[in-house]
Order: sequence, then structure tokens, then C-alpha cells
Amino acid sequence: MPSGADVTKKWSGYSESWTSAKGEITETVTCAWDDRSDIMADLWGYAQSDYSTLKLTAIEVAAVGDAASGGGPETALLTLKYKQQGGSQAEETIINDLDGWREQWEGGGEAITVGDKFSYGSTYDPSDQIENTSAVKLFPEATITMSGMTDRLDVVGKGKILNLLGKINSADMTLKTRIYSAKHLLFLSANLQEQDSDVYSVVYKFSYRPDYTWNEVLNKVGGWEECTSSDNKKMYESDAFADLDPATW
Repeated sequence: MPSGADVTKKWSGYSESWTSAKGEITETVTCAWDDRSDIMADLWGYAQSDYSTLKLTAIEVAAVGDAASGGGPETALLTLKYKQQGGSQAEETIINDLDGWREQWEGGGEAITVGDKFSYGSTYDPSDQIENTSAVKLFPEATITMSGMTDRLDVVGKGKILNLLGKINSADMTLKTRIYSAKHLLFLSANLQEQDSDVYSVVYKFSYRPDYTWNEVLNKVGGWEECTSSDNKKMYESDAFADLDPATW
């Protein structure tokens, strides 16, 4: 959203639609009813956060929630529609190699309460631990999107993709010449859309934690430590991500 836009993003209603020539994304946000005109004025022509080639071209408004004290609507639900403007999405061609697909990054992070895992001062002092505070530290993460076209996706390949959803990489993985260490990359989602007979557009999304793995949590002394459930299972299963590369299908 543009800087200063007082809106709340909603995941319900979010959708993506892709063809070989274009992409469309629908998002929903809420704002104060009386602010809707100013918010819409700020949003026109705004680029979608994950795909900068998609621009906001239409907004639908609906009243939601309880009535305001004056009797009118209190909250507006804005449905935002992003479409490709001025040419194809990238005039994609079939590339049966994950390293040849388009890459996009979006930075972010996770805020975690540090509490008594830290003490005041330049060195740790257990007698001076931070207590009764909501102080947090931001640990960086990045969402990595890989998208491309393939004519090798069959029922076996689809099964391999589904099997890896929600898992982390068991071994180092290379994307666009960058090496991601084992257990630092989480396979978030896959979007498949048939374009022609045996031709699919494919979009993968990963979440990357550079400083700690997906099975580690902040322990009592402020370090990262792998954890295990009472039935000896990890929070995330790990597997080799080689099956995501169409070169292996």
C-alpha cells in the first residue's frame, strides 16, 4: 500500500489468475467509511506489491460491519483489481529449467518478544534480566517468487509439487546462482494454470530465513535452538527440493 494509506489488508478474497500473456490479482482491504474516497485516490495506478507490472485498474466498494454512531456505515471493504498494463506479462516462453524462470523478492520479518532472554548492559548479566516488558526484536525474512512456463508438467510432477508444500529444504538449494542453506527455505505455495495442451504457467513462493532455520525457536538465553514435539516430530518436515525443477520431470 502507498505510504500513509490507513488500510487493513484481508487475505480472504485474495486471488491470482495467470495466462501466458497476462496476470490478474484481486486483493481486499478495509478502511474507515469516511476515508474511502481519499484512500481510493491514493491507490489508483498503484503497483501490486508482489508483481510490479500489475497496476490497480478497478476498485469495488461495499459497506461492512456495524453502523457508525451517526447511523451510516463505519467500515468500507475495498476490492482491488490489478491487471497487466501495456504489453504481456513478460512474453513468456517455455523454459524447462527452474534457474531460467523469473525471480522476485519481497523483504519482511518476524517480531519476537525478547523478554528475560536478554539483560540490560553491553554484556549479559543474569541478575539484570529484562523483565515485565514487551520489547521485541525484528528477525528478517524474505518471500521469494519463482515463475515460468513448462510443457513437462504431468500427473507425476503435480504429485511431486503437492508433496513438497509446507516443507523445508533438507539440503542446500540454488536459485538464480544463490545458495540457500538447508532448512532455511520454506515452500509456501504453488500456483499452476494450464495455458494450452500440456503447457502450464507455474508460480512458486518460498519464505527464506537467513539467520535461523524453520525448526529453531528462541530459547531462554536468547539463542536459536531446534525443537522437537512430544512424539519426536519437527515443526516442519524436510525434503529435497530438486523435484520442483521442471528439468527433473
